[in-house]
Amino acid sequence: MKRILITLTLSIVIQTMATAQNKPVENLFRSYIEEINNLNKAKKIKRVTRLISKEVSINQTIVGMDGKTISSSLDFPTFTAGLKGLISAHDLMPNLTIDEISNVSQGDERGTLTALVSMNLSSNGKLLDKSFFLVNIVAAKFENNDNWQIIYLSNVQKVEERNAGNCICYIYKREDRYASEVIYPSGFEYKQNFDSFVVKGDRSPRTITTGDEQYLWTSGGNIQSFSGTNTTTIGSAKTIDEAIFFFLGKKYKDHCLAFDSK
Repeated sequence: MKRILITLTLSIVIQTMATAQNKPVENLFRSYIEEINNLNKAKKIKRVTRLISKEVSINQTIVGMDGKTISSSLDFPTFTAGLKGLISAHDLMPNLTIDEISNVSQGDERGTLTALVSMNLSSNGKLLDKSFFLVNIVAAKFENNDNWQIIYLSNVQKVEERNAGNCICYIYKREDRYASEVIYPSGFEYKQNFDSFVVKGDRSPRTITTGDEQYLWTSGGNIQSFSGTNTTTIGSAKTIDEAIFFFLGKKYKDHCLAFDSK
């Protein structure tokens, strides 16, 4: 009985290995996910692009936390430019995990695959967002050998959690008083916050007051903190809007990678 069990187990393992070896489209997809995960470490775009046909067609749809969708189509040069952008953003680290491969259809010259993939995007150890992707690929065999490449890629991304990203900012003015309205991602929702700024003085240095803090703003554009007669330059701004965004950038640094001004 023990010998039969061992024989049966070995048979299942061998059959599983043979099945994986006979499905180049699945091997290709797993390699693609692995190379994307290693891209920021390896810094070699070709390790990804060698898996993609130069005639590839890519369609992607992003469903935000608010339910709004953004769709776009990419070709090979645009896809490659995106990879270069990911490498240049040294602190951005995507971590993709294949949760499920729900369907694989493998032929001699073509193969299709459908999978569910989760992604955690982090920066300097901080989680920026969590997403899930429904991915469909079509792969083709080229040059009469085992060189398989992706010729079609479609993914629908659902953002489940976002802790940092682009923030929306409105600035309102009334005489020497300004107010900002910032809408920023915070976990499973977007939050809203208001800040006030008062600019005083006709000659340099003017003062900028926000909350309980007051700063000097010189004619040269320097923003300075001060204590008594001692000053320290902490930033610069040519206009009051630039000064406001400087302070907002400091306050919302954990949530806002950039501000979209309205």
